[in-house]
Amino acid sequence: MSFASLVEVPVSIKVVNQTRRTSLTEGIDYTINWPNQTVTVFTTDASLGDVIQVTVYGIGGGNQLFKQSYNGSEIGRSVFIPVTFDLITQTVVFVNGVFDENYGIFPENSGTLLQFDRTLDINDFVTITLISDSPIIIPTIESFDSVPFDS
Repeated sequence: MSFASLVEVPVSIKVVNQTRRTSLTEGIDYTINWPNQTVTVFTTDASLGDVIQVTVYGIGGGNQLFKQSYNGSEIGRSVFIPVTFDLITQTVVFVNGVFDENYGIFPENSGTLLQFDRTLDINDFVTITLISDSPIIIPTIESFDSVPFDS
């Protein structure tokens, strides 16, 4: 199931088998291919005809200076962001749906350089959000219609 273009900048996903009224567990009941933006549900927790709902979460609240998703190969170890460093009060980074704090941010020219402590690659889906004037992250929730499971 694809979640591409459902949320402009996705950071997290929840999968539920509505027929059985159970939440599914990533890595046990389903996998996420973040770079391709797809979810694969295993047949061990879903039967043909079960209704599966995928909920996609993004960061919202209206105080974002910058919000962008990248394939890790576009970043490597660093990415320049065209936002003045002094305006940023909080940086929020997710790599493959996991909150990540293994980076530094630095002023560079009239923008900001975000530098990771490792090299990101084609297997990494990276979401970067720069926030101003509020330390609170208010999640937005968007989901696509539930679909029957067809293996």
